[in-house]
Amino acid sequence: MAAYAPTPEALRLPAGPLLATVDQAAGDRGVSVSELLGNTGQKLYARARQAGAATLTQVEGICDRLGCHPFELYGPADQRLA
Repeated sequence: MAAYAPTPEALRLPAGPLLATVDQAAGDRGVSVSELLGNTGQKLYARARQAGAATLTQVEGICDRLGCHPFELYGPADQRLA
């Protein structure tokens, strides 16, 4: 069994833009974050909120559920990690 290796901070994006986009989308649609993202998306959102940062995989997973692209939120920083 492989040991858990945390993702280095250099491979993370700040959670702020992602969290704000999710919160705005939920408000605009009149649904809860959980209803907007589903169970798996809610877990990704909660991890990003708790850590204050998100991996590219987390960002992509949430953006897929919102129908947007990570570049829309992070610009060149997204491409740097990709």
